[in-house]
Amino acid sequence: MLLCLTLWASPATAEEFPVQDAQVTYAGLRGSAFTVEGSGPTARSHGLTGASRSMGTVTQDWLTVHRDISAAFGYGTSGIEGEVGGVVRGGYRYALAPTHGPFVRGGVRGFVGGNDLWFHTHAEVPHAQLGYQLLSGETLFEVAFDGGLSVAGHYQAGAGGERPLTLVPGWGAELALHHRPVRLDVVWLRLQPRSFGPASGPLDRLDVTTCLTAWRLGFCQQFRFYEVDLASEEGMLFAGTQAFSGSLMLGLATSTSKHEVIRPGR
Repeated sequence: MLLCLTLWASPATAEEFPVQDAQVTYAGLRGSAFTVEGSGPTARSHGLTGASRSMGTVTQDWLTVHRDISAAFGYGTSGIEGEVGGVVRGGYRYALAPTHGPFVRGGVRGFVGGNDLWFHTHAEVPHAQLGYQLLSGETLFEVAFDGGLSVAGHYQAGAGGERPLTLVPGWGAELALHHRPVRLDVVWLRLQPRSFGPASGPLDRLDVTTCLTAWRLGFCQQFRFYEVDLASEEGMLFAGTQAFSGSLMLGLATSTSKHEVIRPGR
């Protein structure tokens, strides 16, 4: 579907939707579907939320800064649902050439969200990233490894299965490929919580997000996957519990470049 929209779209100009030194925001309505397997009977839900995503990457001289923040709130067949999440980090890029080189960043990353079917929260402080960046006008390519400490968090899904995520280490990898008008982000996160009753082993989360800009419209698709062993307070084990979610957001896309000239009265 996204490929068809890409072929159909007449892209905005580079000045309207730059990749470098820009803040790009998508805001609109998001339809979502959730499925939880392995924690009791298979459970499903659907929902509709108002959602937004704002991102930006700036690299100037040796300084590199990245921000990606999303939010959603609404209602579905599993009650009220919503989420707030994001990452803010900055650091140093060593320029092997004017447009690319290795980098290291530090900052914070967090997430809180869910509904009556599943719930996840964690806050990584500190959070660090080591990777390689190509950033030139309309194109951003980054591949990186990251890690941090979840100072507070919790995860639960299905029929009472849960795992505490407080004071546990986490690590993972990220891929970003942005070329106007398409933006692709892949994030894998592994948290290593302590055993909870009979439940042990890591929590894995994979997010794949694709956004497309067509004129002033924005289309964002997201696939999210969890896998983890859970346990109830009574000691019942739910091994290999999996949770899936898929969503599609349609709304407005806006962009503000730091090079934009702001005229009086505008």
